[in-house]
Amino acid sequence: MATMSPIQAGLYPAGNDWYIDGFGAAGTAIDLHATPDTAAFIIGTRARHRDGREIVYGQTAAAVAAAVVCAPDISSKGLADTDDGVNDSVAAGEYTFRFDLNAFSSIAVNQFAGSVLMITDDAGEGYSYYINSNIATENTDEITVTLEEDIHVALTTSSDVAIAPPMYGELITADCNTGTDVVPTCVSVSVLADNDFGWFATRGFWPILQDGSIAIGNSVTNSDGTAGAVQLKDAETEALIGTCVYAGDTTGHGVFKVQL
Repeated sequence: MATMSPIQAGLYPAGNDWYIDGFGAAGTAIDLHATPDTAAFIIGTRARHRDGREIVYGQTAAAVAAAVVCAPDISSKGLADTDDGVNDSVAAGEYTFRFDLNAFSSIAVNQFAGSVLMITDDAGEGYSYYINSNIATENTDEITVTLEEDIHVALTTSSDVAIAPPMYGELITADCNTGTDVVPTCVSVSVLADNDFGWFATRGFWPILQDGSIAIGNSVTNSDGTAGAVQLKDAETEALIGTCVYAGDTTGHGVFKVQL
């Protein structure tokens, strides 16, 4: 990811009636459909249009079509709740410690950089910490992780852990059938190649790939039949995306009020 000098600017004009919310490169205009190989904004930068639509800047981990529901690549950048994941006790104030888990038999350098360590049970539970870096797997199934801030409550070898991926840093097409990459965070607004940067929709009226018959006013979820599409809400196991504004054709695109 590109290194930038962020400027805290609150809410400032970014061209074409868009306004950057929070951090951004001052004076940089938003091109909604630009998909560069290098970042024009910091990942996670948010912008609002005068009509209320909202977008967030992200990066893909695979090619993505336009107007599809996207989710972070949990299978690559995350770890499900795991018992007794810490190799040695870690004192409060430490930044670095080791994991010893079978799941870490083939972890690449900095694979978890930008992800968030969650302490889910036992010592230190309820705290979360951003991961700055990690080394590659050594000793078969161990990795050393360095955090962006120090541990506030000591950990023991009984501490349970999980790792949440960056919400917008490793985006792929959301697919209910994978069992992992099923937590949508945004909708693509352009065609993107692998490792492209670009803007993704989080609020407001946007076109989305449609699966099945949907009527105006219906609540829609991530489809369990077509990856990246929305369908009529029919189960609590599919993530809610929003509300139908104008129905489209099946395998075409309807207009939906996105609420992500």
